[in-house]
Amino acid sequence: MNTLALYDSVLKDDYQEVVRNQINFEAGPFYRRIEATAKDIEGGKRVVKAAPYGLNGGSGMFAESGATPAAGGNNYVQFISTLKNAAAVIKLSDKLIKSAKSDRVAFVNALDSEMDGAIKSGTFTVGSGLYLKADGIRAMCGVTTAATTVVLAATSTVQYLMEGMTIDIVVATTGVAITNGTGRRIESIDRTNKTVTLTGTDVVTTDATHAIVEQKSWGNNITGVGEIFDTSAATLYGLTRTTYPWLNPHVGTTAFDISVGNIINKISDQEDIFGAKIDLVVMHPYVFTAYHNYLEAAKSQVNTMKLEGGFETLAINAGNGSIPIIKDRFIPAQTMDLYDTSQFNMHQLEDWSWMDESGASLQKVSGYAGYEATLVKYPELICNHPGAQARIGNVTLS
Repeated sequence: MNTLALYDSVLKDDYQEVVRNQINFEAGPFYRRIEATAKDIEGGKRVVKAAPYGLNGGSGMFAESGATPAAGGNNYVQFISTLKNAAAVIKLSDKLIKSAKSDRVAFVNALDSEMDGAIKSGTFTVGSGLYLKADGIRAMCGVTTAATTVVLAATSTVQYLMEGMTIDIVVATTGVAITNGTGRRIESIDRTNKTVTLTGTDVVTTDATHAIVEQKSWGNNITGVGEIFDTSAATLYGLTRTTYPWLNPHVGTTAFDISVGNIINKISDQEDIFGAKIDLVVMHPYVFTAYHNYLEAAKSQVNTMKLEGGFETLAINAGNGSIPIIKDRFIPAQTMDLYDTSQFNMHQLEDWSWMDESGASLQKVSGYAGYEATLVKYPELICNHPGAQARIGNVTLS
């Protein structure tokens, strides 16, 4: 076996399954509960899914000597959405490859740090992307005048950005990059003052019409829950929300005092009115802390349960068994989501795998003494019953 063929087999045999499992696991408990499927994919490019809604209509009461109720039929609409393209790229210098020679163990040792970086980056992209909208916008800009430190809008957030991330600064509505706004690395983030310092000396000028996205990602994010909860958007999955009101989840914006009773009431509303089976409560970390403090102050019994991987978390019993309560750093501030996770599917051609043109994962980079290997995945998130989900905003933290 030649050297590159040996290293290629290492990537596929030693790393593919490990990287795939780590990214999917570390993306969070909500992500792990979403069932992945290769169904309903048309032409390898889009998801076309029949979604039932309402009642069958074939039931009713009837007179003793009268005709039985007429048969009805299920109501269906089609959800249509394109598969998205996700990638994580690692680079290996020719020097590194030659230094390992044909020693499989030496190559694995040299590759470990590169893979750790790819896993960390991929996990952040996947975990945060789950909560974004399809446009992939991670932050809105404020006014920056010819500088390498970008000022964010006062109403924006830095929670979807991280040092080292490669970003584009674009016109929010079109995705057109501003001058010097393409492929910039984040050097540092001032999370108190909401500013982002870029590497390099090329300055940018921004205003309130500009946005930050991860590199090449404008308009290419999965249809995350941010899109589902954006009830101001005219359409979802190609359908008009006003025509099909059941596409609209519950979004609460009035002040919400966190307590066991109030959470149970919201769960009951979703189940009794919208037919949901809420099986997961997701809180912003500060909301999670506020709920924990409430339980301590009220001297309430603290219910816990174990999740996948043996992690223990809080739980609440709404009358139909224990429901886990988890925290997620990517959910908006002062927010709590109620999910019926059985209604979500991650449609994908396959899970993370190496792009192997001509059968080889390692590809020579033109003009450079090095090679690249690219992990790819082609997914799209579909919620079969958006109206069953709920987002409670403006949660009181004290």
